[in-house]
Amino acid sequence: MKPTIKDIAAQAGVSIATVSRVLSNKRGTYSEKTKEKILKVAKELGYHKNTTAVDLVKKKS
Repeated sequence: MKPTIKDIAAQAGVSIATVSRVLSNKRGTYSEKTKEKILKVAKELGYHKNTTAVDLVKKKS
């Protein structure tokens, strides 16, 4: 099963919203340390964005 942002959030000890903001490069109330931790966990789990889902949300296909 592919890792999700929920998996990353659980392992990094942060909220799903924070993971989403970091992975989307959006500004938020997270520190550089938190960002690095999330990116490290995402890499360890082998997380890749689902481009089809992103396109559906943006209404582009």
